Amino acid sequence: EEEEAVSKVIQQKLTELGISFQEDKAGKSIGGNAGNLYVYLPGTLPGSVFFSAHMDRVIGGKGIRPHVEQDRITSS
Repeated sequence: EEEEAVSKVIQQKLTELGISFQEDKAGKSIGGNAGNLYVYLPGTLPGSVFFSAHMDRVIGGKGIRPHVEQDRITSS
């Protein structure tokens, strides 16, 4: 639910900073409301660097265990 709001804030900040980005449609394929953001910053050295972070979250609490099914990890 909150991922779209977080994505919009990040997109606004990136736009304010003049940083280019793209959003894919990955969220729709899993029933989410936001895709992945790909941010592009020019570098001074050859090659590329990739950083990854999550905009979603799992509600904290006791007894929560990861559940791995195919290519997804969720909480049980």
